[in-house]
Amino acid sequence: MSQDSWLFINSFAPWLSAVGTIAAVVATIYFAKRGERVRLKISAGHRLLVGQGMPEPFPEYLCIRVVNIGYRDTNVKNIGWKVRLFKKRYAVQNIVQNQFSSKLPVLLRQGEEVNYLIPINKETNWLKRFCLDMLMPNPQVHIHFVKIWVTTSVGITFESKIESSLKKKLKELIDT
Repeated sequence: MSQDSWLFINSFAPWLSAVGTIAAVVATIYFAKRGERVRLKISAGHRLLVGQGMPEPFPEYLCIRVVNIGYRDTNVKNIGWKVRLFKKRYAVQNIVQNQFSSKLPVLLRQGEEVNYLIPINKETNWLKRFCLDMLMPNPQVHIHFVKIWVTTSVGITFESKIESSLKKKLKELIDT
């Protein structure tokens, strides 16, 4: 190869070096900012409380679980429900203070979780009231659009679909 060809090829080296440097800076900023985000995993499902020596039928609960999967500490302020189809409906969940539930608001550090167990029985009638207040007039359709949401102190709201176990309990109530 001639000397002109080598000069031409070597003229790209500074450009490639500059592109590599910019890519490294962008990746560094991305990974640094990623750690600052609040990240929560939430779920809502039907649970049975089973214990040694407990008589059947076992008590049933709505279990709401919130886990901090990010690196940043966050304050959980509110928990609620959202049903979205044509008209969005929102509701704030009243947390029952019992031996199974955490307090609200609560500070969650990295990897910590809180659970809220709300009794589902004939006395509280939670499932029936939820169906009447949130899923009517077409509960068979609206049940597919139910989400649980959690609001943090920094104003970020996280949403998640309800678990199939809770959806099944709601369908059983609707069908009867």
